[in-house]
Amino acid sequence: MVLTPKNKIKRKLILASFVLFIGIMVIPVVSLATGYTYTPMEGIPGTTGDISGFPSYIYAIYKFGIWTVGIAAMLMIIIGGFMYMTAAGNTSRTGTAKTIITDAIYGLVVALAAYLLLFIINPDLVGVNIGMTPVQTGGTGGTGGTGGGGATPTCSPGTGNCSEANMSCFGSQARNASIVCQAESGGQAGIPSGVDKCGSTSASWGVMQINITCHNIGGNNCTSAFSCCYNGTSCNRNTCQLRDAGIANRCIAAASSPQTNTQYACNMYNSGGWNQWGAARRCGVN
Repeated sequence: MVLTPKNKIKRKLILASFVLFIGIMVIPVVSLATGYTYTPMEGIPGTTGDISGFPSYIYAIYKFGIWTVGIAAMLMIIIGGFMYMTAAGNTSRTGTAKTIITDAIYGLVVALAAYLLLFIINPDLVGVNIGMTPVQTGGTGGTGGTGGGGATPTCSPGTGNCSEANMSCFGSQARNASIVCQAESGGQAGIPSGVDKCGSTSASWGVMQINITCHNIGGNNCTSAFSCCYNGTSCNRNTCQLRDAGIANRCIAAASSPQTNTQYACNMYNSGGWNQWGAARRCGVN
């Protein structure tokens, strides 16, 4: 078969599409080590529920890509079929319609072939079983919180519950603690996080947004009340479950006390530093 310039271009495009599609399918199974939670501002069309991290975002793109290939191919086949039926004997129009239909079928076959090839090699490649192991940057047991408790995210010293005077247990870091407190909660004592969620229950509470799924505040065995320590990735609002509402309520009450919350935050800082709070990273506190 003699390849014309047009056929050469077509084959190059098909090969490029094949390589690109394989790349898109392989990338999501790569495990990334990160301590940060990626929260997209916009959702992916056709997805439902929460996209609570980078892995789920990539998974949503993957599913969207699969749907796009099928819908685009079907649309082009319909267009080509309509052109063919309305050609009324016009040879040029009939040829164009056949080309559109053939190219659409080629594209669909390439996509399905890539999927089938990866499935034969390893079914996990098309299962998109993404794993991300968070890097612990602070003390053991998770983070203080990522903020989002309803406060205006300002990076300036707070007043009231977040005043430097009320952060005296932080010593020379009292001003930084005041900044983090203001960014995390705006000084509101019993405020729940709107971001950190274990199912429908907020994971982080109080002026310093203590994560009760990871920390045993107020002498309570808080971690036993939840199935895992919320970190937004391997343990997120979809995978974390409330196991004991009674213990959880006692932990919420303890975390809602400004004095108890602040003292516990001091202990956390002394053992793990400021990286345990998302607001500290946002405000450049270190």
